Formats: sequence, structure tokens, C-alpha cells
Amino acid sequence: KEEPEILKMQRLLIDIEKVLTMRFTDVSFCQLIEYLTVAADRIQCNHTINSISTSISLEIENKYLQAAEIFLERYVKKKNASWKYECEFLAVKLYVSEVMHSRARKSGHRASIKMYLYEVLNSIDIGCKYDNEELIESIDDFLTIMIYSNNYHISDGTELKKDIKVKLAGLYAICLMKIDILQNSIGIVFQEDDLSRLVLLIHNYMKKERKTAVFVTASNEQVSYFQLNKLKENFPYIFFEKVIEYQDFCIDDYSDKIVIATVSLKEKANNVICITKHVNNDDIEKVKRHLELYR
Repeated sequence: KEEPEILKMQRLLIDIEKVLTMRFTDVSFCQLIEYLTVAADRIQCNHTINSISTSISLEIENKYLQAAEIFLERYVKKKNASWKYECEFLAVKLYVSEVMHSRARKSGHRASIKMYLYEVLNSIDIGCKYDNEELIESIDDFLTIMIYSNNYHISDGTELKKDIKVKLAGLYAICLMKIDILQNSIGIVFQEDDLSRLVLLIHNYMKKERKTAVFVTASNEQVSYFQLNKLKENFPYIFFEKVIEYQDFCIDDYSDKIVIATVSLKEKANNVICITKHVNNDDIEKVKRHLELYR
């Protein structure tokens, strides 16, 4: 009994992964299986790519061309006129597909990335560093994917964009507001899928780097948690570890955390922020100024 074509494609793509020494994400793996299956049928019906029109000349790493040939050698009898174009397009398709770990490729727009992160992170007032190397490299790699995808008219959407726009609405809005910095730099308009991926990169960094805080209060439990929720709403990227009654608070136990207190504490330290028991807008602004000063 002949093996189903889909299983052949799965094994072929696994062979391609071995050549590239990387693993595609589950979504990319499925998208590539779909592309390879359709391409195989197309090639066998003599509907081949006979030319490629690109706006700029981009270098393609040799290992991606070698990986593309694994597929072509199975479905193209000989290296005919279309071989070069089929190989080039598939190599780029592999190049822009998402993998399990960032490939840290350089887009040539590092300065614009830093400027963009400075504007976005300063708009949020959480004390994150805008020159974090890991985040810059991730966005640099993402912009590289965008540039190649745009040049070869490759479009692979993300199923997460609806969730990201809803669940990360505030960050999405800020990233969109500042996006001209990157758009003008790379000369490509960000679509919703592109912006959603960018928002996710920044969100994950902010979660990873977020500061830990404790809330010191003299109010009862109901009022304390009501006021704490105000802080959480205004500072979503600060992790509030616990609520502490002021009688039980000792500064030495929390020297590595932000301390926000609605009572006047005797202990004075750079990590201590005293606000009123109302946690009003003036208090929120005071916390923001303190975080900015000691970021």
C-alpha cells in the first residue's frame, strides 16, 4: 500500500529541518506542509515558477538553498529552467518561517529599533530598559523576516492577532502609535499580523523583566485589595507579590522589591514609595515618577 502523500511531506520536511539544524514551530510546520503539497502537484502539472520579480536584491544563505533542493530533487526530474526560481522561492519560504528559537539575523535597522523601544517603553512608565540586547535581537530578526517576506510576496498570518488586540489592547495601541519609526526605516507598512507579532515580542520581554512589588497598608482586607487593583490596572507590568499589614512590615525583608505603602513608613529607601490611602491619580503619578527616577 502506497504511503499517503502527506506523510511523505512530513518526513521530507523533517529532513529539511535536519539540514537547517532548526525546528519549525507547529504552525509553520503545517504551513510548509501545505505549501510543499501544493507545490508538488503544481510542478507535476508543469505549472512552475519561471521568474521572480523582487524590489530589492537580498542575499539567501546557502543552507536554505540546499534544503530547498531536497524537495526539488524529488519532484523535478532534472534541473530545468524553472529549477533556479523554484529553489530560490522555497529557500526564502523556509528562511521566513517561524522556528522554535530566534536566529538573531540582522536587518540593518538596529538604530531605529532602539529609538522605537525607547518611545514605546517610556510611554508605559514601567522602568524597563529600552536597550535590552535580547529584545533588540528578536525585533531585528523579525524585521529581517518582514523584509524578505515583503520582497517575495510571502504572507503567513497569525491566529493570535485577535487575542493580542483584545488582551494586550493598551500595549497594542502604544506600539501602533509609534510604529512609523519602524515603517519609515524599513519602508514597509505593518499589517495587523506584523504588529501583533511585534507586540507579543515586547509583551514577553516586559513580563520577563517586570519588577516585583509589595503593597503595605493599614486598611482592612476588602479596602486593601480594592486599592491594590487600582495599582495593578495602572501598572500591569509590575508583579504585586503580596499585601502586608504595616505592623508586620520590615524593610530589610524587601530591599530587592518595590514597596508601595499607603502609610508613612519610618524607613526611608529608594525602593519605598509612600502614597495616600485613596490611591488616586496623584498617587499613580507619584509612583510613575519614582519608577522613572530609579529605573
